[in-house]
Amino acid sequence: MDKYLELKDRNPYKEMKELFNNIQDKLFPFINETAQKDIIYSFESFLNNDEHLKTTLIHGDFGASNILWNPQKCDISGIIDFGGTRIGDPAYDFAGILSSYGEDFFNKCIDLYPNGSEIAKRVTFYKSTFALQALHGLINNDTRAFENGIIVYR
Repeated sequence: MDKYLELKDRNPYKEMKELFNNIQDKLFPFINETAQKDIIYSFESFLNNDEHLKTTLIHGDFGASNILWNPQKCDISGIIDFGGTRIGDPAYDFAGILSSYGEDFFNKCIDLYPNGSEIAKRVTFYKSTFALQALHGLINNDTRAFENGIIVYR
């Protein structure tokens, strides 16, 4: 019998709306007022954007810790940890690249992606949410993860 990988097509706007609600409810008490206003503006700009997102298969955790680099050959030797793989916004994976490797490498990658310039603004938004994922530390009683994420907002 053939088995197929069944992945749910997640709505990026719905996911970010849920994240925003949780950030407001749980993290805002730990975040200074100026940062709160910036966060609200950033999320509302993303959520009020009426562009149609075309979702595709994404890694879901595409950063330096999951991209294996061979320094002798100066090339990528593998990609690991596909536990977050889903149907989603490809800009999310590019945000991991931008966050891990910086603008120069990101620009090389995004230039190779079909219509890469169209997703660049969303990449920046997703990257801005990574530190806010201190929420994960708060929910899971992981003090270190919480402190590492929230420090820039105090």
